[in-house]
Amino acid sequence: MLEYIAGLLRQYGDARNAAGAARLHAQILRSSQRHNVYLANTLMHSYGRCGCVDEARRVFDAIPQRNPFSWNILATAYIHNGFLQEAKGVLDRMPQPSAVSWNLMLAAYSREGLTAEARAMFDSMPELNSIAWNSILSGYAHTGHCVTEVLTVFQRMPGHDVISWNTLLLAISETGDAGGTKRVFDGMAQRTLVSWTCAMQANARTGNVAAARDVFDKMPLRDVVAWTAMLQAYAQDLDSLEALFRVMPQRDAASWSLVISAYGEGGDAWKAKHTFDAMPGSSRNLSCWNALCHAYLYNGQLAEAGGVLHRMSKRDVVAWNGMLSCCVQRGEVETAEALLRDTLPERSPVSWSTVVCGYAQSRDARHGADASRVMGSMPAWTLVCCNVMISSLAQRGKLDDAREIFHRLPASERDVVSWTALFHACALNNCLDEAALVFFRDMPDKNHVSWNAMAAAYARAGHTAEAKAVLEQMPCHDVVALTLIFHLAVQSGRLEHARSLFDNVVPEKDLVAWNAMIGAYAQNGQGDEALLLYREMHIQGMDPDDVTMSSILAAHSRLGQVEQGRSHFVAMPMDHGITPSEEHYACMVDALGRSGQLVAAEELLATFPFHPSYVAWGSFLAGCRINQDVARGERAAQIAAVLDPSKCSGKRSMRGPPKQKFEGFWSASRSVTGCAASTSTPGTL
Repeated sequence: MLEYIAGLLRQYGDARNAAGAARLHAQILRSSQRHNVYLANTLMHSYGRCGCVDEARRVFDAIPQRNPFSWNILATAYIHNGFLQEAKGVLDRMPQPSAVSWNLMLAAYSREGLTAEARAMFDSMPELNSIAWNSILSGYAHTGHCVTEVLTVFQRMPGHDVISWNTLLLAISETGDAGGTKRVFDGMAQRTLVSWTCAMQANARTGNVAAARDVFDKMPLRDVVAWTAMLQAYAQDLDSLEALFRVMPQRDAASWSLVISAYGEGGDAWKAKHTFDAMPGSSRNLSCWNALCHAYLYNGQLAEAGGVLHRMSKRDVVAWNGMLSCCVQRGEVETAEALLRDTLPERSPVSWSTVVCGYAQSRDARHGADASRVMGSMPAWTLVCCNVMISSLAQRGKLDDAREIFHRLPASERDVVSWTALFHACALNNCLDEAALVFFRDMPDKNHVSWNAMAAAYARAGHTAEAKAVLEQMPCHDVVALTLIFHLAVQSGRLEHARSLFDNVVPEKDLVAWNAMIGAYAQNGQGDEALLLYREMHIQGMDPDDVTMSSILAAHSRLGQVEQGRSHFVAMPMDHGITPSEEHYACMVDALGRSGQLVAAEELLATFPFHPSYVAWGSFLAGCRINQDVARGERAAQIAAVLDPSKCSGKRSMRGPPKQKFEGFWSASRSVTGCAASTSTPGTL
């Protein structure tokens, strides 16, 4: 009879049936078993599974003689429902915490990303077993800590089991380091399905789908998770995905949902619907219905998505949130808000957050007030909303409001994103000293994103020494940090050092890095080096953009290579699909002026497809000054002064009265070209 009652309680817990558990609880209290510790522990577990932690606590308090299981079950109930502080209180009051008790709390901190708390508990544990080591290793692996830190913990472990190896493998694979993943994988004495799947996913993350397929084909055993992971790798290759799915021996709801989503995101809502219709009825769960709904939403077919929602026998908040998310992605945040307020039968924190974040991240400045208004209506603020709003308010110059939201967050709920958003807000609003205090003094835990953000804040403000110092203090450097070190070298004019970093250190040379190095050469009078690097960039298959071409035209101008510059200028639309901007025209005016071809430069100014600004006229004036063409210079100076007199008057008065006959011309020329230089980019010389 006792086991029968306990079994019923477990069923109620698994079904999240709090009412059923409460009815049975009432019957137990009226029976001779009301003081049975085993039933009380089972009842606590059931209430915990149902989210009724207060009821679980009342049961615990009523137990006359609690055993170690009683304490651990109550702590687990709190942990399961997100009350970590209360769970820690239970641990602190336990007469004799066991290794199980310590590991429960340590694993909870690690799962929630509370690395500082996990580390403090780990260091205070009386005995460290393999479970504790694996928990702290997992915590570091899943909370944004760089691989070097994870490796340090791994190397300190007294012994490694397959869980330790898999955790390390997972941490490295999630960075997309296929080579590092392979080295760890090859060094494993024992491999599980998890090991093989991690190795496969690491290759897929780097875009090397062929290598992922090679690992998949070599797997000694494949379960449905491995098959689904391979399907995920083919998500951008619908033909290969379809071929693999066709031969998949066993399909579950996750694999069906993945294929439906892949078709939807690939722009083929019809195939998504066809796949959904081909599913066995028993496999259709909410995730499959939601995937079909998302496929329609992704392709802008709101009416069809609404039809799917109408057909669903059970509509969960995920489907409705998908509808809100689609509206936000399409820029229809007002529609999303109307759905939220008037249509949704149930509003979850994610529902509110979707609308608030949609307004907060909108490019329309008027939506900032809407974000604050909707957030003010929320029943309870979410951490995601608060973090996004701190950043949004900072972008709009409302630092005090950003601070207020941060300080309204309970200290225990602030995560590394919250702290990073706060000091970034201070830096954006010219409060760099306050940002540094937040970062160096107050912030309890830092990850590579926060270190990079602090260094970037210093770099943007021109404090290259401080930025360099922050980067030197980083525990390890990721791709962003290495790229930032390179940009600091460029910014400080250390071109040899910058080039060495560019060639040997910067791991992923994107267009920004190429432009920075080419632009640095062009700005510092090393046009030949700029052009050589541009050729290397072209050989490596990197297409230039408008910034690249500004630097190339500037390099030709400084070298006096008018015809070569003209060839690049003319070829921009045909060869690269770049429509020349005023900056590019100004570069050509500068090149012609420097070479003495003032007539051609003036003709080019007259044929601009837009009205030349004072920047373009400033380039022409520089040419007039070099060639001492007073007549053209006086005319150009008058035009430039009319276009933007505020940029000229102040500069003119600072120059003092010239003593030669070029008085009016040289004064205006220097003032306008000085202003142009102060506001132009590398291409405007």
